[in-house]
Amino acid sequence: MSVRLGRHYLPQDHIKDYRQHKSLDYIPSSFFGTGIARQRIIKFGGFPKTPLLSHEDWLKIVAYYGENAPSELETPPQREHTETASIFEEHTIPAIGELSNKWISLHYSEDKNLLFAGSEEDSSLKYIDPKTFGILHSTPYPSTPVSILQNGSTLYVLTVGSMISTDELKAGLYVENPETKTKKPLSENLPRSVHLQQVHLGPENPLAFLVSGFGNTVGEVSLVLENASSWLQLPVSNRQGSIASYFVDMNGDGRLEIVSLISAGAEGVYQYQHVNGNVVEKQLLSFPSSYGSNAMKLADWDDDGDLDIFITHGDNGDYDPVLKPYHGVRIYENKGMDIYEQAFFYPMYGASGLEIEDFDLDGDLDIAAISFFPNWEAEAVRSFVYLENRGQGQFAESHLKKGDLSRWVVLESGDFDNDGDYDILLGTLHFEYAVPQSTVQAWQKNPISLMYLENTTR
Repeated sequence: MSVRLGRHYLPQDHIKDYRQHKSLDYIPSSFFGTGIARQRIIKFGGFPKTPLLSHEDWLKIVAYYGENAPSELETPPQREHTETASIFEEHTIPAIGELSNKWISLHYSEDKNLLFAGSEEDSSLKYIDPKTFGILHSTPYPSTPVSILQNGSTLYVLTVGSMISTDELKAGLYVENPETKTKKPLSENLPRSVHLQQVHLGPENPLAFLVSGFGNTVGEVSLVLENASSWLQLPVSNRQGSIASYFVDMNGDGRLEIVSLISAGAEGVYQYQHVNGNVVEKQLLSFPSSYGSNAMKLADWDDDGDLDIFITHGDNGDYDPVLKPYHGVRIYENKGMDIYEQAFFYPMYGASGLEIEDFDLDGDLDIAAISFFPNWEAEAVRSFVYLENRGQGQFAESHLKKGDLSRWVVLESGDFDNDGDYDILLGTLHFEYAVPQSTVQAWQKNPISLMYLENTTR
């Protein structure tokens, strides 16, 4: 916070009297890094050249937080959802051979009946048989494939650049031919990127992609457009922390807008429209930074013809993790006129991703969600939950028989067994941070790569 106000705060943990803490009336040059990263931070970071408040006023802010922050958080409200038997049959896939336990992305190709998976272990794209879960091919990439799209017989692969937050431009967009197993770059030197969506601008317009560049101090939502023999990168926003963006018509008026979840800085959901040659930004939803927004999907939840917003809040990895009662799954109902109201909240410690489908084939949308930071000490560890829509905002929930078998970072839905219903695949990211030692030892003894949840509705 201090650098956004033009000050550099030097906390001294051993001094309880906040008036004795120190701050500088300038931001050290080292804060901005070097090279292109430094240029981007200075140009787009919005840091003031002179302090916006005095040292004394800054310490009043520090003292307010220090003296009023709760020593512990309230327990989450009691779940008002009925527990039910799961419609999914659990199959664990061990991490042996080339089957990684560090997946970052999953994409199921129904027409090819193939699973494509980005491995952080060796920065590769794996081709996996969804019936045997055997590795069929591995394509190396400069960094981990973090988002995978398919257009006809072609794959488009977005690489993260760096798993650690950085302002360096190391991410890239690539095209891969699954038949020849060859790839080529379309656009490199992108900010650290995490999400890719193909954009359909019309039959006469070029191929285009919407890239969510999380970055670090500075991020970037950008359109990457095909232009004759080259590709153009058109920045839409330089906000840090873009984690998912969609080019959609949110209200059914025939006009497309970009909707982006920003998970750092001024956390919230933002809308970008092209008006009279300019990009106009509007904040649709605002969240406290402690919410840890980390995933967003769009779907017509209430079947009224417009898109509603589904979000998981649960990132808990920046500081010592504390179980937070406001983490969970939320639905924001589209009320029209760019107004969104919370219609549903399911408390879930460390919620980190979701899939929205009619899993039980009863005509409405259900929710499957994972948590990367669940309560590992709970009797029933909710690292995965299935919320069956019973109508009128009521849900029946089910979870894994044993929720601490692994740590899921990504999930994908698809009809893997071709029987007419949606199955789910959970991908492991072996990460021992803030996990009981006994659980870590169990992971080391029986490492799991994937969990296949076979839908038994059909």
